[in-house]
Amino acid sequence: MLILIEQTIFAMKIKSFLEIATCLTIELLLFNFYSCKENETLPCGCSGIDGKAIEETYGTVFMHEEKPYLITLESGYITSCDTTKFLISGQVFEKVVGKVKSTCTTIIDTAYAYHEHFDYKASYFEIYSFKELTSPLLYSPITWKQFTIEIIKSEDFGYPKGFGFKITNSNNGFNLVQPILPVAGFVPCKTEQDAVLVAFLYVSKMYLQSASLVSVYETELEFLGVYTP
Repeated sequence: MLILIEQTIFAMKIKSFLEIATCLTIELLLFNFYSCKENETLPCGCSGIDGKAIEETYGTVFMHEEKPYLITLESGYITSCDTTKFLISGQVFEKVVGKVKSTCTTIIDTAYAYHEHFDYKASYFEIYSFKELTSPLLYSPITWKQFTIEIIKSEDFGYPKGFGFKITNSNNGFNLVQPILPVAGFVPCKTEQDAVLVAFLYVSKMYLQSASLVSVYETELEFLGVYTP
């Protein structure tokens, strides 16, 4: 009788052990399944998830390797997901509305990879609408948030003929007068549009980095097409 009881208890322990083992196996399988799901590459770029909405910002267009890019004051470099919107180099927009899309860090055809010290990349952007600025910026300041931008003539400051810009920040009183490009020698921007492009690059960095003193590299100016060494 005692042996029978012991055998029954042993059988119950075996059954309990098998049930626990089965549960652990199922949990492990589920964990691996969801881990794999989490490790899958999420869609990015134009097919990626929606990010920050841009209600209204200034932007300007430039071409790199025959591909249009924009520099916007609020989001820096962006590349449009909508190829039906015809963008022309030198266009300046006073109202760009849209939504930033999730962007992979493996984009290699942007300024992110163009300079090893450049610490932000071009974002894919779904443009909903834009309004072109028709008035020139030469000595006609525009204001966006705390920043005021004005295009100037370099020769008015004693430099070779060309263009530069002024940037003021009403939040801290910072004032930048840049009649020439931040490169060796006295090299101004060749056109008013080039000066707008560089000024927008400066302001976008100031805004995104919450700083007044920002770095702009020669390779970025090459990427923008405004400077050739």
